[in-house]
Amino acid sequence: MKVRAIYCLTCWGYAHQMKLNDWKKVADVWAEDGVNQVYFWLAGLFHSKTYPQTFIYYDTGMDTKDIHKLIKYIQRKGMKFFIGTGLFAWFGLEEMVKVYPEIEAKVNPKMPPDVLNYWTNGHCPSNEKAREINLNYCLELAEEFPEADGFFLEMRDEWGPCMCGKCDKIVGSYGEKGYSLAKVTFLKELSAALWKKKPSFEFVVSACFIEQTGDWDIAYYQWIKSLKFNLRWYFLNARWAESFPDLDGNKHPITELSNQLIYWSNKYSYSLMDVLGDFRKGKRLSAGDFCYTFEPGYRWQLMPASDIPDTLESISTKLYRLAFKEFCENPEISNEEFKKKIFNQLFKPNENKELLTMLLTVQRWYLRIISQTGLIEKVETLSFPWQQEEVGKWGSIETRLIKLRSFREEILADLFDIQKRLKNKKLSNCPGLVLLNEGITICEQIASKEFLRKLDILLEQIRYAKKSKET
Repeated sequence: MKVRAIYCLTCWGYAHQMKLNDWKKVADVWAEDGVNQVYFWLAGLFHSKTYPQTFIYYDTGMDTKDIHKLIKYIQRKGMKFFIGTGLFAWFGLEEMVKVYPEIEAKVNPKMPPDVLNYWTNGHCPSNEKAREINLNYCLELAEEFPEADGFFLEMRDEWGPCMCGKCDKIVGSYGEKGYSLAKVTFLKELSAALWKKKPSFEFVVSACFIEQTGDWDIAYYQWIKSLKFNLRWYFLNARWAESFPDLDGNKHPITELSNQLIYWSNKYSYSLMDVLGDFRKGKRLSAGDFCYTFEPGYRWQLMPASDIPDTLESISTKLYRLAFKEFCENPEISNEEFKKKIFNQLFKPNENKELLTMLLTVQRWYLRIISQTGLIEKVETLSFPWQQEEVGKWGSIETRLIKLRSFREEILADLFDIQKRLKNKKLSNCPGLVLLNEGITICEQIASKEFLRKLDILLEQIRYAKKSKET
């Protein structure tokens, strides 16, 4: 695969507190995985002199000098470094709405609540002041880090289109709206300004938000299509689109859009074989270019920054990484060959092949357990939201606790069987065994009688509370 990228989100949780040496450890792992492009989010962490309000992570673990050192370190490892920032939305830039309220986008009130209740609606790409801010911010980033190889730009499309008079107005004979053209003209203006100083600068732009922006976003996709053979432009299929709207009024296969179309995989919480299935889907929905994901603060919101590099060797992430590496080396790999490759990397050649089967079983359980971490913590501490205003949550928590109890019963016999079989084997220490033991340890937590006792106590309390409320 030509592009083997990592989308690295440094925000959320405590990820922004990671220090230079922490990131160097992570970069070593990326190089080991065969990564050749790093999309490293800097918006919100960057000390902008032009717009100091955009610096929102005051306790960031790296200053500007550290970022320069990290860029060079990543490049010495054979990877390109792309400066990550939002366009008309996202970390840091959202703060400018507080200074200039007139730049805020007007979004569709029918958008999902998780969008409408976010920081702001982002910026309107047709607003001149918003365009000025976004342009200057990007140019300042590029000027501060001239050694970078390009930009990773996350367009505001995830919020849906701005619905102001300019953006919502039909401006073309194919139903194009001002919102489409505003995005195109801004990217043209930004690239032209940067290429005057650095002609080799490359761009990766998140795209393919078909459901969010609508079929009328034709002008934007026609512009992307016009760059099909331009090697300075890459586009990320960030919403796994299978088709795009074209001028003939029909949907065309997404692979016709660009020869530099990259598939974004964020399925790190999938089991190993499901990850392989997602990667195969990516081969069908891209130009054969691929991007996997590292967003530790989003995934583990309470994890201390110093612990984050260790997650790359844990059962939560190691198998995802191995799948990425093997798939990039051979996208046509069969299921059996894939399992054989994974086994050889994790276990000794003379070990029983059933060890991988055990590991994949434990991994499925583990991933389900960590997705319920908050609920499990409630059980362990016997805590429950008794506040009157949270009464509505009782029923949903009861349902989740019942499902957790059923899951516990479901895995109990198989977990004991795996423990017994491992105990009776003389096993050599190897990465696969470390992962197995890690996963089993977590599973043992909810399999314990003490956990069951607490779970039943909590269920009883909730039921009593509900009954009292009814009477």
